[in-house]
Amino acid sequence: MSQYAEIRRTFTQEDVNLFGRLSGDMNPVHFPQISSQAINNNGELNPTNTDNRKAPIVHGILLSSLFSNIFGNVIPGAIYRHQTLKFHNPVHVNEKVVARVVVTKLRQINRKGRGRNVGGGNGVLCTCDTSVIKLGVIAPQLDDDLQRKGTEHIIDPSNGNNDEEMLCITGDAQVWLPDLQLVYECREKGEFRIIQEE
Repeated sequence: MSQYAEIRRTFTQEDVNLFGRLSGDMNPVHFPQISSQAINNNGELNPTNTDNRKAPIVHGILLSSLFSNIFGNVIPGAIYRHQTLKFHNPVHVNEKVVARVVVTKLRQINRKGRGRNVGGGNGVLCTCDTSVIKLGVIAPQLDDDLQRKGTEHIIDPSNGNNDEEMLCITGDAQVWLPDLQLVYECREKGEFRIIQEE
């Protein structure tokens, strides 16, 4: 109970493009858009306009896949049973986020005469609170050199800026752990409390 695992991640436009193609969700909010003020009288992009790009939004379901990442890597063999999601604030491309799962309930299941399949047999039903938090706010524009290199430009609140962490997704999840021994082994190794930087 109360043990947690978290992962930090920054999604690039390439990640969003790939997810859009795989899922079929090609909503324009996920892809770079050119504002009308960025076009000059000749119909060309005005390079002097510094606000010519609207930052694309990362798919909410792509962000929530970080929970599956945590469960699958921290407790191999865990099977998703249930997930709720509430979207509070958008995350834009190149913004750093942290996804966290916190164990709130563990219930051992003993079902005689049932096979060791999903939801049957013996195991543990693990309930967790899940959240995604934005760690900083992306600068209004990225300079061309940073864009070419794919470097993120994150404003650090510790440097005197007033930007704060922002809650983006909340929910709860249930995962089926087919073997109680997995829980004991992960707890003994301290693997629940991990931070992985990608």
